[in-house]
Amino acid sequence: MAEVILSGAVRNNLLSLQNTASLLATTQSRLATGLAVNSALDDPAAFFTASSLNSRAGDLSRLLDDVGLAVQTLEAADTGISAITDLVEAAQASARNALQAPGPTATAAATTGNVNLNTADTAATVTGTGITLSADAAAVRTGTADVSGETDFIANTAISQGDTLTVNGTVITFGNGGGAEVQTTAQLLSAVEAATGIGVGNAVLNGSNFLQITSADADTDITTAASVAAVNTVLGLSDTTTSATNLLSQGFVQGETLTVNVGGAGVQTVTFGTGVGEATTQAELDALLGALTGVTASQTN
Repeated sequence: MAEVILSGAVRNNLLSLQNTASLLATTQSRLATGLAVNSALDDPAAFFTASSLNSRAGDLSRLLDDVGLAVQTLEAADTGISAITDLVEAAQASARNALQAPGPTATAAATTGNVNLNTADTAATVTGTGITLSADAAAVRTGTADVSGETDFIANTAISQGDTLTVNGTVITFGNGGGAEVQTTAQLLSAVEAATGIGVGNAVLNGSNFLQITSADADTDITTAASVAAVNTVLGLSDTTTSATNLLSQGFVQGETLTVNVGGAGVQTVTFGTGVGEATTQAELDALLGALTGVTASQTN
């Protein structure tokens, strides 16, 4: 085989052509893929930097999509709020028109029995037509065991030294050690009467010699709880609450309000509940309604 001998100039030209062909191939690859570096072999540093930036761009794109969804949610909420605002404004306009229009008598349903509200200047009357309420009554709790004449609960019954009965949060301790400990029936009655919301004379033995506890008023329920079952067994009681008959025991809820708007007196509110200045009983409701400016009130059960 004959040897091909190239001169230095021809060899240089051949190498130049080969380099040109390589550069053309690289350029065509970049044009076809849109990437300056297509593999780690081309430029490792640039390739991995570009890969990291592409991942970051993908994360930012997903965040942008989330932001777009959030914006759409806010736009929907804004539309809903605008619609509610329109309804409220329309209701306010109707209310203003109703206040300005003359009217002889207004009748409204209420759950407080029949309540007559009369303004001193116009004598307008609002009569409720709600449910019939039972009269206010104190809570009465009655045992089912004869406890008459007991001289020593510790010696004669299943009750042990230190056992307790809690009445409306007041703890009564049984024992024969003297002091505040309860040993006899008489001491038991006195201790119960000292409990919260009971009062002197409200713990007695009924005709069957069962323990009978009456709350001081219709505002007070009676709750008893024994430290051991033997206490409940001996006294014929159970861990439970007996409710007084009042507004809260007949469907009203703590914190509910009755709002009255009487002429120039403006909006006035009566709150149902056991707090200071709130109505638990019908008597308290009458008093609070009667204390409103420009109002007189009465109820028929």
